[in-house]
Amino acid sequence: MATSMLLQTYPCSEEQIPAPQPVRYRAPWWSAKVRGLVDMAMKR
Repeated sequence: MATSMLLQTYPCSEEQIPAPQPVRYRAPWWSAKVRGLVDMAMKR
């Protein structure tokens, strides 16, 4: 089940994630969440 979800979310993850800078590499589907958590920690 996990693999199927990854395959479904991976190709469209780049389009859904609004990135301030052009993404030159294929970021994993969880990169956006990690960046969000890092931003929250940095603001604190």
